[in-house]
Amino acid sequence: MTHALASGSVGTRPLRRCGRWPLWPQPRQSRAFTLIELVIVLAVMAVLAAIVTPRFASAQSRYEADLAAGRLAGDLRLVQRTARECGVRLLVKFDFEKVRYHLPPAVGGATPVVELSAAPFRAKLSGAAWMGERGIAFDPLGRATSSMAISLFSGDSVRTVRVTSGSTAIEVDRVPLRGLAQVGETATDAEFEALVSARRTAARGATLRSVSASEIAAADAAGRAIK
Repeated sequence: MTHALASGSVGTRPLRRCGRWPLWPQPRQSRAFTLIELVIVLAVMAVLAAIVTPRFASAQSRYEADLAAGRLAGDLRLVQRTARECGVRLLVKFDFEKVRYHLPPAVGGATPVVELSAAPFRAKLSGAAWMGERGIAFDPLGRATSSMAISLFSGDSVRTVRVTSGSTAIEVDRVPLRGLAQVGETATDAEFEALVSARRTAARGATLRSVSASEIAAADAAGRAIK
């Protein structure tokens, strides 16, 4: 028995010596990517980028247009509610050249000017139609004293905010206006609707673009002539 253990075997079956076989399994050697595999991966990534990038840009444009129109409509409703609660007439003035508006001190507080062309809105002015002064006023009952429609766009997304004279409704739709047009304070609702329809007809099939300084000057001149 002692002779068998010394010789490295038990009975007729030899013992495995530790030096010949490893105690733990050796890790398998990793295989590198081939050139064809890398080309396939890059091609798939390029296809996905081509599909996702336009969709992301379109979604970003819709978000900015909704954000700008929502901010404008929300501020108008806030001014309207403040005018009704305080029993005063409040005016929101618009600066079409810089795509911004001025809130009355009772509402604006420390930030009376809202820049719709700056982040996070980055909106541009496509068109506008208004009666009388370049702004929207609300009487002590919260009714608009004049009508106005303003189209804001970002990318290929456009939103139009509308306020109707004598009404408390503030609406947002997706029908664009092109260019600026103004009628006098004594204009009727029918005349204003005809003006809006003409601006919307001009926008059909046309590429969205910002209102130019010459258009703003022409609208002001026409407004003074009507008055």
